[in-house]
Amino acid sequence: MALDIENHGGDLEKVKIKDFYPHIKLDNVKYCVILNHSCSLSIEHKPICTSPYINIGFLEPIEVLLKKKFTTYFGDQCYIELEKDISLQEGKDKICFYNEDEFKKRLKKSLYEIFQNNDPWYFFVALGSKSPELFVINLLKTVPIKSVHYDSFFKEIKYQLKEEFADSLGWKIAELYGKMGTTDYTEKESSSLIDKLLEVINTKILNDKSVFKVDKATLSEVKGYKSSAEQRVINFLIDKQLIEAKK
Repeated sequence: MALDIENHGGDLEKVKIKDFYPHIKLDNVKYCVILNHSCSLSIEHKPICTSPYINIGFLEPIEVLLKKKFTTYFGDQCYIELEKDISLQEGKDKICFYNEDEFKKRLKKSLYEIFQNNDPWYFFVALGSKSPELFVINLLKTVPIKSVHYDSFFKEIKYQLKEEFADSLGWKIAELYGKMGTTDYTEKESSSLIDKLLEVINTKILNDKSVFKVDKATLSEVKGYKSSAEQRVINFLIDKQLIEAKK
C-alpha cells in the first residue's frame, strides 16, 4: 500500500509503507490491521479518526512464526544431508524423517495458546471460512502512521474483525497483559488448523528436503544411521521401501 506524502518541494508523491519502516520485513505481508480503539474510528458513513496516529500491525503468514519456532517443534526429528550427488526426490539431496502423530501432538500443544489468543505477543487471525488463510499479528512490530492517511486506509478495507476479537486485540494493545474472553476453537476446529499447518510445513518449510513420515520405531532406528556412511542410509531407505533402488 502506498501513501501520498508531501516531499521537500511541497509536491505529493506515493511512498510505500515498507519504505517508512525498512527494518521491518514486509515481503510476505498482504494485509495490515488498524489497532486503534473503535471509539476513535468510524467506518459506517465516512472516515473519522480522532487520534493523531493510526497504529497498525501486520498480518504475517503463520509459516513466518512456524519457521521461528521450528527448531523447538521439530527438535528430535531426524535430518540427513547427502554428501554426494544423489537425488532422491525432485533433485533434493536432503532428507527429513518424522513421526507425524507425535509431531502433530507437539504442534497442537505449542500452538494452542496462539489459536485461542492467549499468547502475550502474537494475535491469531484466520481470514475466510471454507479454506481460511492463517495469519499472526506480531505485536512487537506495530507502527504508527499519521491519521491524515486514514482516508487511504479506509478505501483499502477488505475485512473487519468481529466485535469480540476487536475488543480483545484492543485490550491487549492498551494493556499488554491479560485477555478478554474470545470464542475458543473447538477440538475439531483446532485439529483442522493443525492439519492445515502440517501441509504448510511440508510444502513451505520442508520443501527443500525429501520428507518421509515414519512410525516411532522407524524414526528411532534411522537416528542410528545419521552419522553412518551415506550408502547405509540409502540401503536403509530401500529396505524400508521408502525409496526405490536405482536401476
